[in-house]
Parts: sequence; structure tokens; C-alpha cells
Amino acid sequence: MELEIDMKLNHMLLGLTLILSGAAHAQQMEDAPAPPTPPGCTSLEGADEFDFFIGDWNVFNAKQQYVGRNVISKAYDGCFLFERWSGGRGGMDDGRSTSYKDPRDGKWVQLWASPNTVIDWKGGLVEPGKMRLEGEIVFFAPGRSSAHAFRGDLTKNADGTLTQFLEWQATEGEWSVWFDGTYVANE
Repeated sequence: MELEIDMKLNHMLLGLTLILSGAAHAQQMEDAPAPPTPPGCTSLEGADEFDFFIGDWNVFNAKQQYVGRNVISKAYDGCFLFERWSGGRGGMDDGRSTSYKDPRDGKWVQLWASPNTVIDWKGGLVEPGKMRLEGEIVFFAPGRSSAHAFRGDLTKNADGTLTQFLEWQATEGEWSVWFDGTYVANE
């Protein structure tokens, strides 16, 4: 019985010690200055270098045929670009992307997703108004999918249009054009 009482007393003392040390630690935390708030993504050098992509665009292929509409906007205090693609055929043609500047390496990262494709790539300006991204495209369908190297350029033209040229690498190693088109501002 004494052993049982001693154990309960020890548990109570241990509990009281933990409570008191926790309260002391909490008081120290209240007295400590708050860590400084980081300046945020808009203060990153080059945070605006992809702004030329922002807009409401009608998109045409190399044969000047309308293929869809692309709306790109900034969000979250300018930290992200959001892309909303609506293909001319709708449904399976639609897709979304998010782009942001990675503060660790200063490169732009974009993740694109549609009902049958994911593109994960990164890169940066090769000259003012010309963004080059490289990474991987994954085509998927139930029971089969494949991943390939992927690269592309988005270039601002003197007349205010954009040219997008995208290529993917087949399993055999040859590069093929995936898209070659022009973005025209939707007035």
C-alpha cells in the first residue's frame, strides 16, 4: 500500500514539475520577441519577370486556327500565376497550371494538369520576354501512362502577341513538336 501511495505521489510530483516547467517555458516564449516576418515572394529578384504572360488570350496554332482561350492572372499578393486553359473542343482539352519563383534556386516552377496530361517543369528567362522551361510531361490513361522529357519557350513579340513553342522527347530520343502557336490578347 505504501509503495502504491509513493508511486502516486511520484507521478503527481512529476506531473506538477512538467506543468510548472511548461508554464515557465510558455512565459519565456511570451517574453521573447517574435521572429521577423519574411519579406515575401514579391521581394524576390525577378518576381515580375513572367508578368508578360498575364492576360486573357485567344490562342492559335501554327496554321492560324483557333485552338482555345488562356487566362493567366496573379494571385496571393503576386506570388503565383494561375493559368486557366479552355481548349476549343472543351472537356478533355481543358487544363490548369500554377507558376511561382522558387526562392531556393531563383528558377520558375510550373505544374500543369489536365484530364490526361501533367507537366512538371522549371526554368527562367533566357532573355527579357523569353521564358524557357524544361522538365517532364506525363501522358496517362487507365492502364497505361508514359513520361517524357519536355521543354518549351514562351516569347513576347514586339506586337504584343506571345509565341509558344513546346517539344517532347519520344522514347527513341527524338524531339517532336507538341505545340507551336500564337497568343493574341482577347480584346
